[in-house]
Amino acid sequence: MTVAGVLLAAGTSQRMGRPKALLPYRGTTLLHHSAQTLCATSCSPRIAVVSPEIVKGCWQMKDVGVVLVVNPDPLRGLASSLRMALDAIESSAGADPVKGILITLVDQPLVTPEHLNAVVAAGAATGLAATSWPTTFGPPVFLYRSFFPALKELRGDEGAKKILRGDLDSVRMVDFAGAELDIDDAADYERLLSGAKA
Repeated sequence: MTVAGVLLAAGTSQRMGRPKALLPYRGTTLLHHSAQTLCATSCSPRIAVVSPEIVKGCWQMKDVGVVLVVNPDPLRGLASSLRMALDAIESSAGADPVKGILITLVDQPLVTPEHLNAVVAAGAATGLAATSWPTTFGPPVFLYRSFFPALKELRGDEGAKKILRGDLDSVRMVDFAGAELDIDDAADYERLLSGAKA
């Protein structure tokens, strides 16, 4: 099954005060690290949606197998980045059409290639999969192509979680406690660098 991998990295980082995607992490940036994680899966094509603000800091991405898609107006919200990713997937369709999409976020740096593969495998049966941790569930997530129109209907900061909530009985959950660490502000980033658990 051909699955497109999408890395969302165009957020405005308002609480952080500077672009999260370009924060240093393990000798590189969160963006580069997350892209490498995605590229260690079998997803194809692999797309990273970024903001104009961070394009100049993406020079490291030349050695990573991802297509950069620039969201010209990230203030339109997460849904606008999803639509741009879907447009890029459809325009790059080859002989083997994409059957599903794996969506991952730049601000979940503890996510591993093994977990991404597990989410895809879990979603293959029902068409929907998500990551769960002790308090809730969320990305990384997987959706079959049949859900692409619903993804395009999202607006503002709505994400794929809205679609999953509408069909929870079909969602396969994959436990991964590390996904709980979502880098939203300076305290989260310090916790990441210190190696403390979320």
